[in-house]
Amino acid sequence: MLAGSNGYVNSSVAAAAAYGSPTYLANAAIVAPYACNGTSTFLGGRIYNGTTFDAARCAADCSATPGCRFFNTYLSAKNNVVLSQQCALFSVSWPAVFATNAGQYNAQGDHFSISSSYSYSNAANPGVCLRS
Repeated sequence: MLAGSNGYVNSSVAAAAAYGSPTYLANAAIVAPYACNGTSTFLGGRIYNGTTFDAARCAADCSATPGCRFFNTYLSAKNNVVLSQQCALFSVSWPAVFATNAGQYNAQGDHFSISSSYSYSNAANPGVCLRS
């Protein structure tokens, strides 16, 4: 995501190998419900410290995780200072309507926020909601 001095924000990023074009989720992360069979679709997460955003590393994490078909990646900040890139991995692809985590405050009043959030689905097998 690029921001210019004129206030323009470019919300496009490159496609990730095997995952196609991303969906821009703005300043919110996916909060996935349980799958149709009542199990969690969350497979874990990865954190990359620093301010560099690279969706390809999350794509590599998803490809290396058995059953991963979808990931959400975003920048995480504390009091408006970017700390890391987060990668959340899932077994099922979820639409943007589930991007409901817009950050939170801790007991000390620190604000943890999300920006530059994108989701990617496996182009060949996006995952489906399984019934038992």
